Amino acid sequence: MMSKKKMFLLSMIFIALFLVVSVKSSTSYIDKVISNIDSNGCLTIMYDEKDTIEFNYNNKKSDIHALEEEPYTFKIKNTCRNKVSYTLRIESLKGSTIPEENIKIEYNKGNIEVLNTKYTSNPIIEDSKGAFLLETGELGAGETQSKTVRVWLSYSARTALRDMKYIGKITIS
Repeated sequence: MMSKKKMFLLSMIFIALFLVVSVKSSTSYIDKVISNIDSNGCLTIMYDEKDTIEFNYNNKKSDIHALEEEPYTFKIKNTCRNKVSYTLRIESLKGSTIPEENIKIEYNKGNIEVLNTKYTSNPIIEDSKGAFLLETGELGAGETQSKTVRVWLSYSARTALRDMKYIGKITIS
């Protein structure tokens, strides 16, 4: 038979182990949720799916076909009690190898544009290759707005881009 002291010590070790496992599981869940939210002061962007836009040469399509596909959707939110100004951009991330002059974009059911013809903006992601302005605006206190964007490889892109990919992310400041 074990002494009361050994039983107590064994119980404490079991409880400590249980707590470590529980906290680790909770932390990984929280990390996953937070990875889809970027905050800068009062502004938050919430991605409906994943936080990056990625495609390769197989995403080559005509403008008509690109507009028929489901857009990439996200929401921007002002979490403060006063009106704030914002800048929304798409940033080309490190690892993106398709040149921006081959990428087309349609933002919030607007005009179709070639990505590198949009105004450049200061990137907020440290290893970003470049940033292109989508819009500037204001959000009222507690206001949330839904946004859509379609991004695709131009149908006229050269076959030399076959082994290349695009990786982008919507950012707000």
